[in-house]
Amino acid sequence: MAISKSSAPAESRTSRYLKQAGVIVGLISGVVGLLFLLFPGIRPATPAGPRDRSATLSDVSAPSPATRGQYLDYADLKKAGLTKAQLERQGAMASFKVTLVGYKGKTLPLQRQVVDLGTGDVVGETRDFTLQPTSDAENHLPFWDWVPLRPGRGSYVMVFKLFADPNAPAVECKQTKPFGGLAGQTGDKPSDLCPT
Repeated sequence: MAISKSSAPAESRTSRYLKQAGVIVGLISGVVGLLFLLFPGIRPATPAGPRDRSATLSDVSAPSPATRGQYLDYADLKKAGLTKAQLERQGAMASFKVTLVGYKGKTLPLQRQVVDLGTGDVVGETRDFTLQPTSDAENHLPFWDWVPLRPGRGSYVMVFKLFADPNAPAVECKQTKPFGGLAGQTGDKPSDLCPT
């Protein structure tokens, strides 16, 4: 009885190339993974999607009496160019925390309004700020603002609105507790001026 060679099919050229390519891809993946492990700063940042975005105003303080000069001191802002009378002007100061997630490089307008609780009208100054986060998770601690007190008695609130798009509704809104005018505060009850 004659013994012959095994009749196993010969390995095709294509399958040999696929195996070699698999080995090369595995080696490259291993080297890249090792680089990311040793040097985490070179890992590319993944852009945050719309569902990963949030904008929060929190820890809004009750407005406290302060001159404009005191406000500039608290907020670490310069007083250059202001007169003594401007620095001594009586007003109300409030602070809050801004937390932004997923808005790296985007400009977000932050608006402050002063609302008369007796009439519901926006009175005095409307002031706009812009925030531009340099990372995808950023806190601005604390954010200070000041308004001059209006003459006479009254009851007012500061309303802060944060916009992701200046042509769309605010993504976040918070208001302070009521504060009075130069002659004191009236009994106007605060209403919720921020939509839920």
